Amino acid sequence: MTKILTAKFASEDTLKNVEDDILNGQISGFPNEKIFVDKDKKEIKVIASTAIVSGIREIFEAHGADSVTETDWKD
Repeated sequence: MTKILTAKFASEDTLKNVEDDILNGQISGFPNEKIFVDKDKKEIKVIASTAIVSGIREIFEAHGADSVTETDWKD
């Protein structure tokens, strides 16, 4: 099953750091095309399998996400 995780942050710098951590850190090899950054809303959306959702949430929490939502991906 696939999920969409959306997290809001206080700054654009934090968004960039979160994106870098997902792509180059704990979840090495994660596809860039599954990450969507909205600098105006200061939020990041990640489309991920349920197998790595907890890892994405850990990254969000480590960077102090203001809020995190999780929804099912609908094909």
